[in-house]
Amino acid sequence: MKEIKYLESSCNCCLTRPVDKYETKAPNQDFKNFDEVLYKFKKLNEYTDVRIRPWFKDESKANPGIYLSDYSKYSEILKNYKIEDNKLRKELMERLQKEIPILMQSKKFKKTIGYELENRMLLDPKVMMSARDELEKKSTFVYFTEIDDFWEINNQLYRQCHPDFRHFFEIKIFAETKNNNVNKFIVSLCSENFDDQKIIRDIEKINDEATVVGEFSVKNNEITFFDNHHFYTNDPKDYKEPILTCDNGNFKIKRYADKQFEENTIKAKKFDEKSKKIKISREYWSGDPESEYYIEDLMHKRVHLYASEFHIKNKGDCFYFIDFK
Repeated sequence: MKEIKYLESSCNCCLTRPVDKYETKAPNQDFKNFDEVLYKFKKLNEYTDVRIRPWFKDESKANPGIYLSDYSKYSEILKNYKIEDNKLRKELMERLQKEIPILMQSKKFKKTIGYELENRMLLDPKVMMSARDELEKKSTFVYFTEIDDFWEINNQLYRQCHPDFRHFFEIKIFAETKNNNVNKFIVSLCSENFDDQKIIRDIEKINDEATVVGEFSVKNNEITFFDNHHFYTNDPKDYKEPILTCDNGNFKIKRYADKQFEENTIKAKKFDEKSKKIKISREYWSGDPESEYYIEDLMHKRVHLYASEFHIKNKGDCFYFIDFK
């Protein structure tokens, strides 16, 4: 019997752009906050909540898309980095056993610093970034060009100013399975009134019409998917490693968009072009020392431009998929 399984929703950080599309920030690759955290814990009996990310913040640029990997290759790469990462974990534990042997037995320690040390998949930021880099290079990246095309229209700031602005992308990832074996892997970019069965039927109908955007190889009957902030989570236990069982072989990655979605893409690009032409796009949001409302004024002008000339009422449909059968 066929079954639809939800795998991920649009909360995935790399299925959207970082706040500033035009800037690439280098990651902070050190562990400099640990001494401060430990000092507060020892002297002041204070500790920043683990969900505030006290030790590391990945500020590198997010890629608008998803990585697919043969799971055996993925796990083999990750295994080597776990061995390297355990060196820092061991060093920190030995240090703590010398400095705070009694405090280490407290409930507060186990719920905070101990919680991070035991549960973080990769604790050392340098090891984390190296693992991420190798996994990305040896995986298949599915680039969602639509994220770029609709970047300006999909901005949260505009939605706060005008009800006509809407959150365009509602990305959902799911799979059709039979006897726990994946038949179809699907990433829907702008689902609103989501109907799994309808999208499955549509895929059956438009398989030959869809555009091939890449190929993906499976050799050991298992795949996984991830984004490029995969290891960086608010809570250590939020790390996910989805493993899907499927057939071996070389499979095509396809993209389908209906007529309405393609028309919206043209409209979004024209909106961006006109915003730049009349100098109200976000490249010009640097502020004016003579007016504290300069940026707000530009934003409201863009909202007005969208509402008067480029308003999108129906999002249409667009999705990427792999048909393993």
